[in-house]
Formats: sequence, structure tokens, C-alpha cells
Amino acid sequence: MEALTERHVDGGIAGFSFAAELDWLREQARRHYNIAEIGAWKGRCTEALASSTGGHVTVVDAWAGTTDTTDEIAHLDGEQAFQEYLANIGGYRNVTTYRAPSHEAWRRLHFESFDMVWIDADHRYEAVREDILMWGALLRKGGLLCGHDGQYTDVARAVSELVPNAKRFETPQPGWDEPSVIWYSGA
Repeated sequence: MEALTERHVDGGIAGFSFAAELDWLREQARRHYNIAEIGAWKGRCTEALASSTGGHVTVVDAWAGTTDTTDEIAHLDGEQAFQEYLANIGGYRNVTTYRAPSHEAWRRLHFESFDMVWIDADHRYEAVREDILMWGALLRKGGLLCGHDGQYTDVARAVSELVPNAKRFETPQPGWDEPSVIWYSGA
């Protein structure tokens, strides 16, 4: 697969999601009122969610990049991305942002419940597994648990173990060996 770059731009926001994936997110957000987004980077998906829901989006991201040098964002500046996120999302009054690692934000928000949880943060197996367990536990009955980059081995492994009934929304891309994958389960 070709290395991801932030060459994908929608609504003026660079990022790693493709237009068809953003359309899928918008469609889901129209049907959900209290959404948690775990991993936001520059706010590309946040904008799709916030502009489409009639409710609220709670965003969690540490904006620290990663120490995993195999990850596509390892070379990117987390502080710069956070400042761009703020500029991109600042006009949305229906967004609350927590700049913290996922597990720390969960400790602050573990009493909340969401009808949609979108996971697109640390893509390493243990981190994806932890995010699914933590944030999935806050999902209301009948809610939508979903995430990005299901084509990656670690993400696919955690999803297959913890969300065995997950469906896939695949977006084929020219020059890629495999499609980009949104995984999802529920309404």
C-alpha cells in the first residue's frame, strides 16, 4: 500500500480519510446525537461529524503523534496539528475537546454514554483493543461502534477479536493494493 500522506483535503482540512469515508461519517452523524471521536488529528473527521449531527461531538486526542516510527504520523508535528485542529473546528459550538491520552480522557468521561463512537487513534494492537473496550463500554444499547483503518493488521486483529460481527465499508483507491476500511457494528 502506498504511504498515506495528508494530500486528501475536504472542507479545506488535510487528513488521512477519503471523501467517500467522510460522506459515510456524515450519513452516520445525521442519525446520531451524542458522538465520541477518539483520535482527531487536524479535525477532518471532526468537521464531518460536527457539521452533520444535530447533537454533540466529544473529541479525544493527545496530539502527541506516536513513538512508533512505522506509523504514518510519527514524522508529523503534534502541536502544529493541534493548532490546526483548533483553527479548523473553532467555529463549531457542538464540539468539546479533551487533549489527553485516550485512557486519561476515559477516566474523566467514563460516566457518559454515547450513541456513536468513532475510533481512529493509535493504530497499534494494544491501543486499538483498549480503545474498543473502554469507549465501547460507553456506547448506548443499539449505538454505532465504528473506526478507521481496518485494513491495518493490528486494527483488523483487535476488531476481529472484540467486534467479531463488524461490517466493513471499503473505499478502493488507485495505486493501493487494498482498500481503505471503515469497520462498524450497530445502528
